[in-house]
Amino acid sequence: MAKYKKRNDGRYEAKVNIGTRADGSYARKAIYGNTIAELEENVRQAKNRHEQGVDLIAQKPTVKAWAEKWLSVYKADVGRSLRANYASNIRKWLAPIHELKIDKVRQIQLQEILQSASAVLAQKSVNQLYDCIRGVFSTARQNGLLAVDVSASLAKPSGGPKARRDALTYEEQEIIVRISKDAEDGLLPMIMLYAGLRLGEALALTHGDLKDGYVNVNKTVVYEENSNKASIKGSPKTDAGFRKIPIVRPLEEFIKASRNADGPLPHESSLVFSKDGQPYSKTVSRRLWEKLMDNYREDWKSRRGQNATGSLTVVPAAPRNITAHMLRHTFVTSLYDAGIDLKTAQRWSGHSTVTVLLDIYTHLSEGKEKESETKLKNFFDRQEIDDNFDDNFDDNDDKMTTKIAV
Repeated sequence: MAKYKKRNDGRYEAKVNIGTRADGSYARKAIYGNTIAELEENVRQAKNRHEQGVDLIAQKPTVKAWAEKWLSVYKADVGRSLRANYASNIRKWLAPIHELKIDKVRQIQLQEILQSASAVLAQKSVNQLYDCIRGVFSTARQNGLLAVDVSASLAKPSGGPKARRDALTYEEQEIIVRISKDAEDGLLPMIMLYAGLRLGEALALTHGDLKDGYVNVNKTVVYEENSNKASIKGSPKTDAGFRKIPIVRPLEEFIKASRNADGPLPHESSLVFSKDGQPYSKTVSRRLWEKLMDNYREDWKSRRGQNATGSLTVVPAAPRNITAHMLRHTFVTSLYDAGIDLKTAQRWSGHSTVTVLLDIYTHLSEGKEKESETKLKNFFDRQEIDDNFDDNFDDNDDKMTTKIAV
């Protein structure tokens, strides 16, 4: 093997030839080990990596640096939403190994990250994290930064069930409608509740999109990556997002009220929701929703916490945290309750496939069936009580008749 020497720090050192420089001299790399046996093993691995094309001289990047490079180069053309998911995975889940050199990461560390994530993430999110890790480390191997792709044999763990975004109850809907009447941008939640728009689609609406009895969806608000700034994208989330939804009476009243507010009539091309003519930034839209939810919780407490005399009643259940998407889900539920067929519901809700709608409709159908079972049982339970009452009455009547006859 190569000659070695013992250093002052107690480690053993050997120099390994790893190629030649431009001037013809040998390029050598120092290899270290705490024992001679360890040194020999490290020398063997270094020679193997060199033979496999790994650049042993180049400074290896950290996991964070390479992951960000991978995202900017290899994922430059993926959709904005998927890029944001990858960026979030890199920022959050790879944080424990951010500062490690890419070639110092071990397979068990990556498996531990996946296992930790699977305890709190749905399966779809676990799959995305797995793809992200595989992409980062497989491309590192392809670029000569690794001798072995340590992500190649990772096991993909099972995530939790997909979170179901239940529709709002009638009571919750009543509160949202009530507080929206007095809210500055009360039309926003109503458009999601009564037309099923995504938040970005609603924020991109112009006054010209609300006409002739329809809500016309043809664009969406997007936010720059790692930025608060909003801009209008001239198309919805998917091609299926282009759609016209009939304006129902409750929504029509909100639209009229917003246009009858003090001030000049809005131009057709102006945004319905804007600040100084610009779409709401991420911060403004978040604060708007937080304010709506604060009002929602206050209304809930005032109506559920006390009775007419002002004394405390039974402790009410805490109000749920309402998300913008739950309003959209409520719209789909309303379509089901109204008897709208699946294909029309798919078109009005802007889903690219019928699969998502079918899942929701199936779930609602199961709920209706359970409700029907309960009604059927209650009907016959009631009938049995009535029959017993009639039988007892008849028996008493017979006894009375007999006694009188004697």
